[in-house]
Order: sequence, then C-alpha cells, then structure tokens
Amino acid sequence: MNAKIFSALLLAALLFFNAQTIRAAFFDWLVVGKNRQTNISGMALVEQAAGRTSFIIVHDNKKKKQSRAAIVTLNGGKQPQFTALEWRGGEFPVDLEAVTKIPGAANGFMAITSAGRVYRLELETASRSLKVVKSFDVPSIPPDGNFEGFSLQRVGGGYLAVWAERGEDAKPATLFWGNFDLSANAFRNVGSIQIKVPYPETNVRHISDVKVDAAGKVFISSAADPGNDGPFTSAVYLAGAFDLTKLPAISFKPESTVSQLFAVENRKIEAFELLPEAVGGMVYGTDDENLGSAIYFSKAKK
Repeated sequence: MNAKIFSALLLAALLFFNAQTIRAAFFDWLVVGKNRQTNISGMALVEQAAGRTSFIIVHDNKKKKQSRAAIVTLNGGKQPQFTALEWRGGEFPVDLEAVTKIPGAANGFMAITSAGRVYRLELETASRSLKVVKSFDVPSIPPDGNFEGFSLQRVGGGYLAVWAERGEDAKPATLFWGNFDLSANAFRNVGSIQIKVPYPETNVRHISDVKVDAAGKVFISSAADPGNDGPFTSAVYLAGAFDLTKLPAISFKPESTVSQLFAVENRKIEAFELLPEAVGGMVYGTDDENLGSAIYFSKAKK
C-alpha cells in the first residue's frame, strides 16, 4: 500500500464518525507508571510482532540519576510492560520532550529537549540502552522557546523534519519544518507557521506533540496543564499537510479550521504515534505529572 492511499485510509478512519470527536473515558487507559519519573513526554514505534507492539518513550526528567527513556510493550489489553533504558555516551539530556523514528534505520531514533537540543540515538536492545550518536540544535530557536514535538519522515530521496514550539494560551505554537540532511545532521530550507487550537481553552499548550505521515499530513496534540495535580484536558488534531510534489521545495497548507480527531479529560497527552496500516490508528501517551502516566490505543475503523 503506497503512502498516499494509507494516509487517506488513516484520515478516513479517524474521521469515521462524521467529524464527531472520538472521546476516551479515564478508565479506558492502560496505566504505565504511578509517579512523575515514569511520565511519557514522547513516543516512537519500535516494532509490531505477534500481537505485541513496543515503543520507545522518553521522560522529561531533569535530575542526573533519573531515567531518560524506556521501552513500553503492549500486548492486547494486558498491563503494559515497562523496561527502563540506560543512556550511553555523549551528553546527558535535560527535559526530553519528543522522540521519533528515523525512517529506514532499523535502530535509529531522534529525540529533542524543551530547549531545542536534538539527540541522534541508536537503540541497543541487548544492553537495554540508548547510545548517543550525535547531538545538535534545531535552527531558529526563539527566545524562551519551549519545544514539545519532533517528527522525521522520509520523502522522495530525502527527509522532512517537523518540530514545534508549544505556545501557551494567547501565544500560539510555532510549527517548524525543513529538509533534513541525515549525513550532515543539518536542517535546510526552514519554514514555520503559527498555530492555535480552539480546545482546550485555558492553560493550553497548543502543540504538545507532532507527527507527520508519509504523505505529508501533520497531526498535533494539545493539552491543558493547570498544575502538577491537574485537572488536565487534551485533544488531537489534523493541522494541515505538506505539498511534496515539488521536492526538495516543501510548502505547508494549514487546515482552515483544525479538525479535532480525539479528546479526553483528566489526561495530559504529551506524546502520540501513528501506527502502520497492518494495525492502523494512533497510540496516545500521557504525562499526568503527580498522577503518573498512561497509554490509550485508538484503533482505526475498517
């Protein structure tokens, strides 16, 4: 199945209820952790096999002895399996906020901190560790910027990178994009656009994570964060799409009104991942601060 067909099927599935938002109840979520150190601030698919799906998750922990990443494995509706990963080599990150798979690289991932520092990583499953291959900054970091999303997708013969500064309340989020040179770890032809969501309405981070699919469609999550004990509110949107017909030139066309695909109360979605066509749908992860973290699997409708 080619990328355009899969993207169309994914979008049709997510809009299955004639634009009525899919809503998840609090008790539908699978608990991952019960404290702040096991939060999910970013997630990326590792593999799907024999009914099991595993993800790398990153934590926004800041103290040196606290864990930075883990593998979470889902097996049906059973309790998620949590395996902490050792951080090896290079500098130690502070406040990781997103992680993405490097398409075409079996064990390659990239993660970003709130300050815009990017870590190129190699997953070493035998030693249960993440090895730092290279670290560098995204371009165009605004004063007091706070990044909460990063996604990498293969387009044509190159890579499209998308990252987001979250914004807050009256301040819109800023969605950035550019061509990414994997051999030089360099961003080129950088563009940006500001985005505000209609919901949540207060204490809102307009973008708490971002993912782009192979056809160029851009999905974002948004979250209300009034404090470490909540109450939280979250939503997921289709924000627009990139025109990939004139590569390497890339232009972004936003939705005239962002389309809400999913919403939940009492959960703070800071991470999500698009699942491939074999399963379809999305998986959402939360950073519920003092209340811990959880995962919800929203399967695509056939």
